[in-house]
Amino acid sequence: MNARILIECCCSSIEHQERCSQYETDRTPSTRFDVSDFSETLAQLYEQHAEALQVLVSNYRKRNSELRKERPACQSNLFTAWETLLQEIEADSQATIDVASTLSRQVARPLLERSFYRKVQSRKVFTHRESFDTIISKTEEKLSKCRIEYKQCYIAHRQSPTQHTLTQYIDSHNAYVQQLHATNAMLEAYHCETLPQLMQELEEIYNDLCNIVSEAVLQGAEAIAAKQSDGIA
Repeated sequence: MNARILIECCCSSIEHQERCSQYETDRTPSTRFDVSDFSETLAQLYEQHAEALQVLVSNYRKRNSELRKERPACQSNLFTAWETLLQEIEADSQATIDVASTLSRQVARPLLERSFYRKVQSRKVFTHRESFDTIISKTEEKLSKCRIEYKQCYIAHRQSPTQHTLTQYIDSHNAYVQQLHATNAMLEAYHCETLPQLMQELEEIYNDLCNIVSEAVLQGAEAIAAKQSDGIA
């Protein structure tokens, strides 16, 4: 097989496999930011809602206090029910604050912190891939140059055979074969050893990021579900 074709076939195989992994790994950080941003925004909304409830309860508690001064000292079921309602709303506002705190401190922020290291790792992997592209390009260029020199020396020797042209022909032939073997050996080593290691590392990064995002989503859902259960109870 022509060396250029061999290089292109190997690179095509490498690019296909790494494009798939890069697509999955790139999409996961995007989801990670979406979940973190959503959790943080939701926490802010819960916090604003809780603050509004507390202001509402505080205002009506003041009015209730004023009404107590005006009403007779005897017990009133209406006022008792009214105070109970205010207490329930106040308790609900506190539960809402707890949910906001959970979403912000235990979901949004930890999600970014825990996944940051993996993000750095994935960048290093793809930087390695880019470095290999550069090496392949330079190797292919050198191989092409050797092939051209070999072809030129062969033609020159066929047209005007001398000891000098024969020496040049043999030297260029040896240089081309040596470079061809070196190129094929490098590609084989990368394809059989380095590439599987890269793919394994990418798979670990992808799986870990998925687990981190899944845990964050579950924690957020559990926090909201716990609030709803307390409200029903």
